Amino acid sequence: MLFVFGICFRAYTQSNSDNHDIKIIVPKSSTIQVAGDNSASIVLAPQLPDDAGKPLDFEASVNNSLWLNYSAVSQEGKNIYVSIADGDLPDGIGLTVNASTSDNVGDGNLGKSEGPITLSTVNQALVKGITTCFTGEGTNKGRQLAYELVSINQYQFINATPNATITVCYTITD
Repeated sequence: MLFVFGICFRAYTQSNSDNHDIKIIVPKSSTIQVAGDNSASIVLAPQLPDDAGKPLDFEASVNNSLWLNYSAVSQEGKNIYVSIADGDLPDGIGLTVNASTSDNVGDGNLGKSEGPITLSTVNQALVKGITTCFTGEGTNKGRQLAYELVSINQYQFINATPNATITVCYTITD
């Protein structure tokens, strides 16, 4: 009879709580975009000398109208690389890019700018050590890109070039 009581007791006992599992997935990701007026090409040109005997003035050939926006979800350090993807620079002329930080940034670890980089067809790290972050979207957000033409100590090779177009590529590592 004791055995029957145990079975009956179990059948009539109800639980006042229950539970279930929720699986949370936060995928690794990284995205990058150049913000600003991407519809028009940037035009850089050294200023012609005012007087005979003076060199081209490269100081006026600067453009800082574009912004680098990016987002990342990862605790592994990511880097942003930059290179010339298409086209050739005129002989004797180089192009540098710098990625400074805006005060109007998003949040997280945006990494560290590696300072001005002289562009080439080889990928070079422009920003290193990015972990989970976002810069904000659009102009005046993220990192301001400053392009500058420079003479690369080969003044004798500079030649008049009416239209040398290059394509610059930015890549964030996964």
